Amino acid sequence: MSASVAPNSSESRTAQDVVVLESLTVQPDRVEARVRIDDPRYQFTTPELIADAVEEFPTLPHHTCRNAKGPTFGAVMDHTPLAHLVEHLVIDLQTHEYAAQHPEDSTAHQVVFTGTTQQSVEDPHVSIVRVSFRDDLIALAAFKKALHFINRTLAQPSAPEA
Repeated sequence: MSASVAPNSSESRTAQDVVVLESLTVQPDRVEARVRIDDPRYQFTTPELIADAVEEFPTLPHHTCRNAKGPTFGAVMDHTPLAHLVEHLVIDLQTHEYAAQHPEDSTAHQVVFTGTTQQSVEDPHVSIVRVSFRDDLIALAAFKKALHFINRTLAQPSAPEA
């Protein structure tokens, strides 16, 4: 059984948002998001964007990540699809929030979340971001916070362009 959510555009986005959440589907073992990035200037991360991300999320570079350059997200994060950053922000946010909400569990900080990012076959501006979860509400909030962080950062006057 799965549940789909189509975000209400008036509540969840503004006219200047670079990253737009088209839909979220909660599966029994993962949340699947359709993420749209239409502006070609923002298809990939930049060192400046990543510097802002690491300042707010210092564990990002240490995430395990399958890629051609190394064993961690840090190996590719300066120039990777922006949707891939969304994936890792969601994982990071979930990891910290899950541990914070379960202080009685001494192993909560060791919970591992996994994810994948793939470009849509039908639309080159859409990526499918899939992330595992333990608590669907934490996962949904993590997607919202990740998109807000990216859109807020890219909307700043000195926002990095690719």
